[in-house]
Amino acid sequence: MTEPLVIYAFRHGQTDWNIVKRFQGHTDIPLNAEGERQAEALAPLLKELPLEMILSSDLRRAARTAEIIARHHGLPLLTDRRLREAHFGHVEGLTKDEVVASLGDEAWQRWMSMTQENMDFSFPGGETKRQFIKRVQDCLEEFGARSPRPRVVALSTHGAVLKRLIQLCKNAPSEDFWISNCDVHKLKFETHSRSWTYEAKVFEI
Repeated sequence: MTEPLVIYAFRHGQTDWNIVKRFQGHTDIPLNAEGERQAEALAPLLKELPLEMILSSDLRRAARTAEIIARHHGLPLLTDRRLREAHFGHVEGLTKDEVVASLGDEAWQRWMSMTQENMDFSFPGGETKRQFIKRVQDCLEEFGARSPRPRVVALSTHGAVLKRLIQLCKNAPSEDFWISNCDVHKLKFETHSRSWTYEAKVFEI
C-alpha cells in the first residue's frame, strides 16, 4: 500500500498588500523585506522535518518563499500554477471595505461563506470557490498518486488555499480562522482512499 503524502504547508512571507489587506489573488506581488526575513526565519525550523521536495505556487511571493527554503535544504523545487491563490477577478487590489462599497455586503458574505449554496459564487471576472478548491486539490492529489516518492513535501502557497485545504481535511467548511504569513500546518493525503487529514499547526513565525 502506498504511503500517505505528508504535506507541510505554509503561507508565503509578507507582502506590502498583506499589510493593508488588499486582495492579491493572481496579481503577482513580491515579498517585501519583512517577507524575506520571515522566509529566512522559517527555513531553519523546517530542517528538523524529513522533507524530500518543495512544491509551490508559481506566483512570486510563494515561489520566492519556496526558493529561500529550498536553498537552505538543498531540495528540488517544483512550481505549478494550479497552486495559486484564488482568482478574485475585478476585486484584486481592493480592500474588504472597497469590495463592500463596490459590490455590497452580501457579495462579501457570500465569498466568505463555505455553505454549498455559495460554493459557485465568484467576484466579477474571477473563479468560483468550487473551481478554486478543485484545481488545488486535483494538483496535490495528482502529485500524490503519480509516484511512490516523494512522500513528504513542503508546500509554499497562499492564505485562502491553506485555509480551504484545512477546512477540507476537517470536513468543517464553515470553520473560520486566520492563516498568518509563514504559519506551517501538517496535512496528509491517503492516495488509496483519496482522503484528507489535518494533523496540526507545526510552526509559526
